Amino acid sequence: MTISDSDIESLHNTVSTVLKIIKPLSQSGEQEDEKSIDIVLDLLNSDTLKTLQLLGYNYKKAIGEPLTQMTAEFLKAKLDTKK
Repeated sequence: MTISDSDIESLHNTVSTVLKIIKPLSQSGEQEDEKSIDIVLDLLNSDTLKTLQLLGYNYKKAIGEPLTQMTAEFLKAKLDTKK
């Protein structure tokens, strides 16, 4: 799988926006949230992604699947507390 610079930029911007949207819904401390967001965004920069790509890194498995699982668990927890 090859990821272009425009794909990386779009991915970074979209994930950044999503993280900022869900941040206010989080139960954890604000400083902890900021640190987590920074770590995720640091992983989504052009140099990091291209280097990992050259090493055979599987983006979907390493980032996509955990992000999907985390989002699903987060939403389920929020929906369960509102019942």
